[in-house]
Amino acid sequence: MIKKSEPSFDLLEWIQGLKRDAFQPTFENSGASAVTLSSEKVDKLLHHLEQTLEEKNHLQHILEQSEERFKSIAARLDQILFINDPKTRDSIYISPRFEDFFGIPVQGNKIPDLTRLVHQDDLEKLRRTQKRWQEGETDIDYRVIKADGSVIWLRDRIFPVTDSRGSVQQFVGITEDITEKKLSQQNLRTLYKAIDQIPVGVLMIDADRVIIYANTRYRKMVSIPVDAFLGKRIEVLTENQKSLNYGQFIDKTKRENIHRSTVIRYDHRKTKRIDNCIVTPVFQDDGELSHYLIIQADITEIKERQEKLKREYDSLEDEREEQENTLINLKTSLDFQKLEQMEIEQKLQESEKYRFFGELVTSFAHEAKNPLNAILANSDVLLQRFEEVAEHRPFIDHIQTQVERLTVLVNDMLDLGKPVEHYNFARSSLPSILEESISNFKTANSERQISCCLSSDELNIWGDPARLQQVFINLLRNAAQHSPENKDITIKVNPHYEQNKVSIEVIDRGSGIDSEILPHIFEPFYTTRQEGSGLGLGIVKRLTHLHGGDVSLQNNQNGPGCTATVILPLLKEEKS
Repeated sequence: MIKKSEPSFDLLEWIQGLKRDAFQPTFENSGASAVTLSSEKVDKLLHHLEQTLEEKNHLQHILEQSEERFKSIAARLDQILFINDPKTRDSIYISPRFEDFFGIPVQGNKIPDLTRLVHQDDLEKLRRTQKRWQEGETDIDYRVIKADGSVIWLRDRIFPVTDSRGSVQQFVGITEDITEKKLSQQNLRTLYKAIDQIPVGVLMIDADRVIIYANTRYRKMVSIPVDAFLGKRIEVLTENQKSLNYGQFIDKTKRENIHRSTVIRYDHRKTKRIDNCIVTPVFQDDGELSHYLIIQADITEIKERQEKLKREYDSLEDEREEQENTLINLKTSLDFQKLEQMEIEQKLQESEKYRFFGELVTSFAHEAKNPLNAILANSDVLLQRFEEVAEHRPFIDHIQTQVERLTVLVNDMLDLGKPVEHYNFARSSLPSILEESISNFKTANSERQISCCLSSDELNIWGDPARLQQVFINLLRNAAQHSPENKDITIKVNPHYEQNKVSIEVIDRGSGIDSEILPHIFEPFYTTRQEGSGLGLGIVKRLTHLHGGDVSLQNNQNGPGCTATVILPLLKEEKS
């Protein structure tokens, strides 16, 4: 409570009593006659005293009202308000918040001894500050251990109140609880310390784009003294690093909320560096924009490792593809080898079949040839003897015709069964073989027109020219038997140097062959002609295989007729 003096009696009431009793005082001076005041003067004097006391009482009432308002305001403050006597340092007034702060009651206006509550580390500092109260305003932060054992931070601000002569009349002080503020500052320092140690650059700017913080990592990244940019606008950082266009990044952040980009910068050695930059806005609790936080990480080594890994991956991928291609080629080669093996086995089987069949038909042909020659000789004798007898002539001609037919069949059978060692293999010109084959064919079939498309290249093969002519003459005969007389027979030669082969196509314009007959067309003695032996195409297949080639027959896709295709190996020296 603020201390004040109380009067022993009511002076105003005493003066008013004198006025009622018509009091007329007489004053005596030593050595002088008594002075008697008139009642009028006494009334004036009493009236003046009465007004003076009324004004004093009014002022005292105002002072009391002010004091009550002061106490009411002080009681509602979050701070402790106190007034101390400059001489005794005793409290003239202390607000009720004292007990809330310290957890101990106030005995009247007497402040308890706080030295037992102040933290030992801050006690000496507090005592030194109290000694300087006379020097002017003081400000101190210190810790207090409350009655419940909790520690709080307090701030004291002391103001000396002086009179007109500069003499200190009172000390007015305010004590506030700054525990939350101190903890926030400590947390902020801890946060800044942690941010300063992270291995990425951190830059903080306010809403006006003024730089307010940059951690150590960022300062090293930009190689600019901190006093050259701290407290300045963000544009100062882009003067030497054009790619660090933070202003543009911030504009994009307003649209995207968080902006990410990759930037190029150069360090103090003018070495190119690649950074990953993230700009994010920071908002207050009310949603108002407060700051922008820029996080910049050097990812040069990561990028280099990524590029290296990519190159290694591409190399491995190329190697994998190469290995896959090798495996595919190997598989293709194996498949091809299997196919070739199957073909070889099939040819061996056919060769064995032809060998057995050849031996059989050769033996039969040799046995049949002598009786046929005898029959033919006897038919000639009969023809000479009965040449003039007309009724016998048709029978003799029929005998000779059938014997000649059987002779051709026996010769074909001998050709079909002849062993390969009896052939004359040599380096031979394919165009020459074809020209000779066409010439021999046209000797007996002069009315047939043959169109031959030969290659201009010199195509050499390893074979028996006579047997290969037999192959092509048989194919020409077969084509002539199936083509109308007014239709040409076409021969096409197509070299395949990459495969070291050559294909010869004999194309007719006949009616074609039924699909059911095609699989059996090269089988010996298989024929659809009444007068055919069925050995012509069989001999073609046998001779082609003996030359390391193959033969096929298929209906033409565009137009009528069939195409017989013979494939023969070229001599390797002819490959280009």
